[in-house]
Amino acid sequence: MAKQNLEGAPKMLAGGVTQAQLDAWKAKHGEVHIISVEVSKDDKAVGYYRKPDRDVLANVVNKATDGLMFEAREFLAQNTWLGGDKRHQTNDDVAIPAQTRLYASLNFLKAEAAKY
Repeated sequence: MAKQNLEGAPKMLAGGVTQAQLDAWKAKHGEVHIISVEVSKDDKAVGYYRKPDRDVLANVVNKATDGLMFEAREFLAQNTWLGGDKRHQTNDDVAIPAQTRLYASLNFLKAEAAKY
């Protein structure tokens, strides 16, 4: 349960999200990626993204394979966005590093191939 502040409202996490909302996203999506972009010494833009599903990954891989890395990262971020600081979606100075970090967080299991 989210901690309450003195007025009885749920305590807000970075990006304007409650702990209850974060817990609900985790329960629904299995993983939540929290991406923080330092805008200045005292200002961080925090966004929350779900684990990409197969369709999102297929589009990201296809775009990346075609050499469209910027578009691949943008597609990933737009299609996994859950909430948080809106600058992740509206301000290129925040969105581009967030998209780059989110793309780098993709974790594929190691696989091997052999011919017989």
